[in-house]
Amino acid sequence: MTPANLVHHGRQSRRTTWLCLAERVLGGWPTTLRAALLLLVVLVGVGTVLLAVVGVPGTACATGLGLLLQAALRRTARPQVA
Repeated sequence: MTPANLVHHGRQSRRTTWLCLAERVLGGWPTTLRAALLLLVVLVGVGTVLLAVVGVPGTACATGLGLLLQAALRRTARPQVA
């Protein structure tokens, strides 16, 4: 252990142990899997905040509008086949 990691009585800080645990667990994962996990965490966080701010009806409305926009953008981005 380095002196920076030591706190009172020679014990590691909780923050350091959590970072080491996260590095040990996620270190062997492929980059795409880590990115997918990060995206999932962000989407769940945004959904939770949206639920807290606007409630269930507002979240349902925002989700529906997002899905409609995604479908419309996919339709316009699709190449025309003759």
